[in-house]
Amino acid sequence: MNAVLVDLGIGTIVKADGLQERYGSPEYMAPEVILGNYGTKADVWSSGVVLYAMLSGYLPYQAETSSQVLDHVIHSPVPMPDEIWGEISPAAVDLLTRLLQKDPTERISAAEALQHEWLAGSASHKVGEVKDVSFVERMMTNLEVTRPTSLSPSLA
Repeated sequence: MNAVLVDLGIGTIVKADGLQERYGSPEYMAPEVILGNYGTKADVWSSGVVLYAMLSGYLPYQAETSSQVLDHVIHSPVPMPDEIWGEISPAAVDLLTRLLQKDPTERISAAEALQHEWLAGSASHKVGEVKDVSFVERMMTNLEVTRPTSLSPSLA
C-alpha cells in the first residue's frame, strides 16, 4: 500500500492506476499532477520544491496567476541561477535536481532521496554552510512574501 500526501492537508491511498484529481497549491504541484495522472513521486517533486525554497529563499516558479505558475511547471526548466546556487553545496544541488526531474520516471524515489549523500552523509560532512547572514535574511524575506494560493479541483 502506498500513500500520497497532497498539500499536507489531503492524503489518500494510491491505487495501481494512480491518481487523476488535482489538489494543492500550484507552486508545489508536480508536472504529472497538473497533467492529471500521478503517483507517489508527485510528493517527491513537492519535497523538492520545499527544499528549493529552504535553500534559496524562493519558490522555483512564481507568477501573477495560478494558471501562469502551472504553465511554468509544465513548460519551463527549473531555474537554477548561479548567483543563488553557487553558494549551495554541490551535493545539495544534486539532490535537488534529482527531486525536481520533470519526468517522474527519471525522478528519484523518496527512499532513494533518503539514501542520497546530502541527507545520509556523516555528521562530520558539512552539507551546506551558509557563507553569510545576508543569505538567511534574504531567504526569510522571500519566503515571507511568497504566499502560495490553493487550487481546488474545480479551478484546475
